[in-house]
Amino acid sequence: MGLVYLQGKDMQYVQDDSMQGIYYYEGILRQKGICIPSGKLHFTWKQGELKVLSFYVQPIEWQVENHNEIPIYGVVIDPRYEIQGNEQEIQQFFEQIVAEPTFVQRKHIFRDKWENVFLPKRVHPLLEQVDRMITETDGKAVMENIAYELGYTTRQIEKMFKREYGYGPKMFARMIRLQAALRKMEEDTGSTFAQIAEETGYADPSHFQREFRRFVGMTPKQFQAEYFRSNPV
Repeated sequence: MGLVYLQGKDMQYVQDDSMQGIYYYEGILRQKGICIPSGKLHFTWKQGELKVLSFYVQPIEWQVENHNEIPIYGVVIDPRYEIQGNEQEIQQFFEQIVAEPTFVQRKHIFRDKWENVFLPKRVHPLLEQVDRMITETDGKAVMENIAYELGYTTRQIEKMFKREYGYGPKMFARMIRLQAALRKMEEDTGSTFAQIAEETGYADPSHFQREFRRFVGMTPKQFQAEYFRSNPV
């Protein structure tokens, strides 16, 4: 899903079968890793510490010293859901997961218990529709067209979106478009960055480079060299 990349080790993940847009992942952090903004709710567990990455818009890098290997676990939830569970219960949920010795057992804990711990509740139907329209077009949807189709003004949508997530729908669309570009880079290694920029809706290669640096903190070429030998989640 183009959200978390770790150098040197494969990632494993499992999506919940009953609710779309919810999944659990785990991997081994060696040397460095990066978490790229995606517009999703993201809960990570590393070295006994819970981090709640709620709608962050900057890349988060992890560094490991002295050739250590650190397990990392996470739950990612689509922004169409609002989470009502408390942090203590979420922490206990991760403690139960990491206590299991195998990935198969850990994913069963996730599937059996996540919903009762995180208590997901759907957001306002308007926000859910905007999320869907932006996501289904890989961030290419035009806000004026969305507003017209839904019968709202762009200002009304912007205000409601910001109140719920802390940023507007245009920022969300930018993150979704970058996710599409990351998938393209991973899946189609024969494409140039100019081709990727054109196919994913950027105005030109320079625009793509600027947006990539904005959300990833490095150029596409640097990122490709550092991370694309690993499996992304």
